[in-house]
Amino acid sequence: MQLDRDKLMWLALGALDELVQQAHEAPIEPSLSVRALLAAAFACSDGNREPYDGFWREMQKTHPHASTEHAGYIRCSMMRTQMHCIVRSLGLPDTVATQMKMAHMWRKTPGD
Repeated sequence: MQLDRDKLMWLALGALDELVQQAHEAPIEPSLSVRALLAAAFACSDGNREPYDGFWREMQKTHPHASTEHAGYIRCSMMRTQMHCIVRSLGLPDTVATQMKMAHMWRKTPGD
């Protein structure tokens, strides 16, 4: 099976969007799977690494100065900022429709 660029890009974006949602509860641990997602999206990008590196850094932050609830809010807000930059680096419009499509990707059930 061979994925085309658009399918790979949307799968990666959907999975990264899912990580942003998970980061409300706790920092995301660095892993090979997260590196692979970022690399897959970056392979489709304009070559600007900053938002991908920023996402990697922000997902791990604990924000010890804040309450657990506020730390999750700060972490997700910063990760979401990087996601907006990632979307633009992929040549996609940074619109509500794009955000909805990303969210739909990880909410899909098998067979959708």
